[in-house]
Amino acid sequence: MADNNTPRVYKPSENLLSHRAAWRARLAEADKAREALERAVADELTGDLELTNREVAPHLGWSEEQIRLIARKYGVPRRRKRPEDHKIIEKNGQPAQVVVPYDWYKEHGGEGA
Repeated sequence: MADNNTPRVYKPSENLLSHRAAWRARLAEADKAREALERAVADELTGDLELTNREVAPHLGWSEEQIRLIARKYGVPRRRKRPEDHKIIEKNGQPAQVVVPYDWYKEHGGEGA
């Protein structure tokens, strides 16, 4: 029994430590599996430059933004928007700007073209 002036020192059981080690190992496996899945997503996008993030996302249960982040992480070329995805942004009821696909932008004299 501990003296009232001596703080109690907890020592985890071997059972707890072994379960913690197993959990950490499973987390490491999950991280490796996620990394492999992200690489596969990047390969898919690189292999088909007309494939959009919007088309891939529902098959993974992730958002388009998550797919975009994966694409950036692996250096996938930025050519995902199709002409039907062009957006006209209006200001006071008048067209103010158009958001266009990157490849179209480059072909038509965009920055660094």
